[in-house]
Amino acid sequence: STGGTGNTFQECQAFGNKASASGAATGAGFCLAGSEQYSNILKCQSKTNSGGAGTGYGIWLDSATSCTIHGNEVFVNTGTTDGYGIKDDESSSVSAYMENFAYGNGSADGIKINNYDVNLSPNDTANVFPVREAFLTDHTRLDTIHQLDNIELIERTDVTTLRA
Repeated sequence: STGGTGNTFQECQAFGNKASASGAATGAGFCLAGSEQYSNILKCQSKTNSGGAGTGYGIWLDSATSCTIHGNEVFVNTGTTDGYGIKDDESSSVSAYMENFAYGNGSADGIKINNYDVNLSPNDTANVFPVREAFLTDHTRLDTIHQLDNIELIERTDVTTLRA
């Protein structure tokens, strides 16, 4: 979607979109571009989108502002040198990112992993990403938490919950 206002993608799927194998073309599952604002990508799946010789994106905000990206599953979106699960190109994003799950996104050779690349206000650093809630079960584990503020760890018998 390019240049719109208030568009919503809900419970949509984007699988296997692929750019050409030559040049620096991009392949994206979902893209909000240009002056797009106040739009939403909600509970969608985006996987195996490929940039061919360029960059692959699961969800890409290309100069879009004030959007909501919530509850999405983003898997194995790749490019030759770069692939992104969720990428926001704004230098200081004011879009909301909540409860998204991204895994295995990055370069096609698997060396570079880019599940999230978002420069969030107010500190403009891609190293700090807000985690609202994460559930740890018998099948997952958390090795480290770093550069995240306001995290509270609550342990329960059925799951372990992190809350910001």
